Amino acid sequence: MLDVGQGDSTLIVLPDDRAVIFDCADDHVLRKALDDWNIKVIEAFVLSHLDWDHVAGALDFLLGFGGEIRDVYLPRDRDVSDSHESAKRAKELLDYAAAQSRDEGARRRRWELHYNFRDSRPIAHGTGWAITLLAPAVAQYVQQARDASWEEPNRYSSILRVEAGGNAMLVGGDAPLLSWSQLPPEELPAKVFRIPHHGGAINDGGVPPKWDVDRLYREVGVETALISVGTNNAHGHPRPEWIAPVTGGKCRLLCTQVTGRCHGPLETIQADGRIVRDADQIATQRQRVVWYHQQWTLPQYRHLTDDLRAAKADQLEVPCAGTVIVTLYSDGRLEVLPLPRGRYEEVIDRWRHPLCRATSPGA
Repeated sequence: MLDVGQGDSTLIVLPDDRAVIFDCADDHVLRKALDDWNIKVIEAFVLSHLDWDHVAGALDFLLGFGGEIRDVYLPRDRDVSDSHESAKRAKELLDYAAAQSRDEGARRRRWELHYNFRDSRPIAHGTGWAITLLAPAVAQYVQQARDASWEEPNRYSSILRVEAGGNAMLVGGDAPLLSWSQLPPEELPAKVFRIPHHGGAINDGGVPPKWDVDRLYREVGVETALISVGTNNAHGHPRPEWIAPVTGGKCRLLCTQVTGRCHGPLETIQADGRIVRDADQIATQRQRVVWYHQQWTLPQYRHLTDDLRAAKADQLEVPCAGTVIVTLYSDGRLEVLPLPRGRYEEVIDRWRHPLCRATSPGA
């Protein structure tokens, strides 16, 4: 789960050094992660839905990746024919992906193009492991096409299930409670749960009877919850209902934001433009989330790009210190990094090209 600020990008490294990508909010961070793992083949490039914080880097990645991309899974969750800026960007992405999926003269297709709806066939699999799209249901696309109606895009967000060695991880995109409640009960249990919508509201389409966030936690039976979110973001993510079960001791929480902030106005902008940090609020949040349950990781790294000249020009600032690595082993072991309480360096030391350390001049 790459630290891309307020957005999503998940890189799934397969046993044979191929990869599956689920969302791409930042092309630069994703490409550096692929370089770190020496990945040249993308088995599947999947976009959960077309919200900008999930696809902002997708077109640049598809344009610039020099390796092989075998399958591309795209949503169609909005009208891309109007003049809204985000719609135009989405249309450009969809048009390019479609064009590159066709044979034209001497140029061969770059990838096979698919819709991102539920399919019982895995998008990638091997001995003892599989990656499957659980949502949205194809009936939702049929209904949308029939009615020519455009609802909340989150209703069409994909849900990804990764299984290996008897363990599972769910990656929620921005899928609302409605989508989760419609899954077969046997598809919900997972030890690791990438919380949907950055820990935000998931009531798009209405709240199913007897369903809430706490029930979703119970149905999944999660041991480690993950939130991909930007520090001090303007949306108030993550919301209290996502944090309460965690701070109540039901599971461990890891988050891409690299401070102990969870809620509260830790920073305020004064009339003269000065940013003032509320020390009391910071202390309260740290005590509640970090010290009381001893479950939060507090790395103290400055986000740096590997191109120092670009950094001086305020370009390509790369957030990576909050990246979370989940490893599902074929023998049933499960490892989640960073580890709690001061062992974050174990993540950094495993990377060949850690983005949050300055490179030497000329490197």
